[in-house]
Amino acid sequence: MEGMIEMMNRKSGTVTVNGMVYKLLADPDLTGRLLTEGRFQANDCEFSALAVDHEGKQSRIYWILPLVDGVVVNDLDWSDADRVEYL
Repeated sequence: MEGMIEMMNRKSGTVTVNGMVYKLLADPDLTGRLLTEGRFQANDCEFSALAVDHEGKQSRIYWILPLVDGVVVNDLDWSDADRVEYL
């Protein structure tokens, strides 16, 4: 599935965002950002991970995912990144 993080927890996975492949430099982790805008649900959390694109440009990829009791992070759907910010 396009956009799925491969080899999760190995800091060597890849993710495809808008047709561009990024290599993760770290596992996704919670950012701690409070999501208060109207588009978010009460259980939504923001995750991010450092990555590089095919040209070696460093970026941070962000995901907004629901965090529900009993759900392991690896079981979340990582196929839809919220945004990519270049550093």
